[in-house]
Amino acid sequence: MSTFVRSQHPATKPNPPRFRSFFWGVIGLVFALLAQKQLYDGNVGYAALLYGLALVLIVPALHRHFVAPLPVAANAGGQGGWSLLWRIAPGLGAIAVAYLGLRQFEADLERPTLWAWWFYLGSVLLIVLFAWLLDHGGRHTAGKTVDQEQWHGWQIAVAVLIFLVALFMRQWRFDELPFGVWYDEAENGLQALRILNDDSFYPLFVGSIHAPAHYLYLIATLFYYVDVSVQSIRLVSVLMGLATVWAAYLAGRELFGRSLGLAAAYIVAVARWNVNFSRIGMYNASTPLFELLTIAFLLRGIRRGRYLDYAVAGLCLGLGLCFYAAFQIFIVATLAFLALTAILQRGFLRRTWSGILIMITTTVLVIAPVLLFAYSYPEVYFERTKDTSIFADKTPVENIPTWLEETCTRLGAPWNDRCTRVPLLLENARKHLLMFNFRGDPNGRHNLPGEPMLDNVLAALLVLGVALALVRFWRPQPLLLLL
Repeated sequence: MSTFVRSQHPATKPNPPRFRSFFWGVIGLVFALLAQKQLYDGNVGYAALLYGLALVLIVPALHRHFVAPLPVAANAGGQGGWSLLWRIAPGLGAIAVAYLGLRQFEADLERPTLWAWWFYLGSVLLIVLFAWLLDHGGRHTAGKTVDQEQWHGWQIAVAVLIFLVALFMRQWRFDELPFGVWYDEAENGLQALRILNDDSFYPLFVGSIHAPAHYLYLIATLFYYVDVSVQSIRLVSVLMGLATVWAAYLAGRELFGRSLGLAAAYIVAVARWNVNFSRIGMYNASTPLFELLTIAFLLRGIRRGRYLDYAVAGLCLGLGLCFYAAFQIFIVATLAFLALTAILQRGFLRRTWSGILIMITTTVLVIAPVLLFAYSYPEVYFERTKDTSIFADKTPVENIPTWLEETCTRLGAPWNDRCTRVPLLLENARKHLLMFNFRGDPNGRHNLPGEPMLDNVLAALLVLGVALALVRFWRPQPLLLLL
């Protein structure tokens, strides 16, 4: 196995804070909690003043965090083992099988054959096998890492407790809450039933749910092995929600070490937004799951230098897009993180380029059929995006600032119309930035109408965390969090 630039995960040996830093940090935290309480009560002026005092105390006290560079393996892959030819063969086979599968899908994108799906699955398995074989026979030459540390008894107890809490939050009165069934849930169930009952129906993209059919196959599987019911539809989301708790631990561990990884898992276990979407039979629950898994395995691959970790990161990145179109923006964030880290950290790209290539290749193989459908039927694939866009059925905003109106006029048509919609975008951004601490989603299906998405404690910690990340924005870890 490869050697490491650093023999230990930097988060496993944090620098112990001095008493003075600890004291002022605690005082700053108290001010932040008071500030959030004032903001919740609508006293914006007092909240801003208290938050300002909190930041003045917290940032100097904790500014030394995130000083270590991102741990990067000196080289990727393994040494010895299988011959190079046998290790490369599955990679070439993955590309060939993916091509055959795309030809099968292309023959009838609206009703592809089962063979097309078998080719698709085979290509994904082959690329993962290819990554594993590249690692085969590697030797560990570094010291103890975060993966090899012994679990303490209290950590095991906390992990079990977190899982039980997460399970309770998602299963309590599962047959009663939420009441009834939503239209989207019903449509998902009907399409899953169609897959089970029609031997010639193996869809790639279903227009009625505005998404690829990967999610429907999970529901159909539970229909087959459990029963046909609303609870079976929602059970997919329950499993995704529980998996998200595990994914939060993995991502938190890579960023901050095991103890804070458990803290991240607990936050997700009880977070209202995650619990809510874990009890509704819709594909929204897939997005945080695959985002956290991508972060976890990408950082793990960078640290350990194993191609299999990169391949799993690419698999999760691709599957995220196969479940929910809104995941597209996270792909942009991931690529931006890699590009900026390559600029900010010397030698990063030289040590990781081959693993990143494996990740990107895996992602492309996973989403290739969906990309083919989007290219062939853009009006179907992007229908939901157009309908839900903030610019949909909107006229240019009136009373826009004079300087903006003059700039738009100079640009001329068709940019003039688009330019005058900038205030719509700014207003939408304002609402999103305020939803965590001040006023959240008014839709009762998604949230307690109008309530902030975070409780007062987490909302205060979010403000402090963003401030600390901004202080060290040129370091990879805070950069990733900000992105």
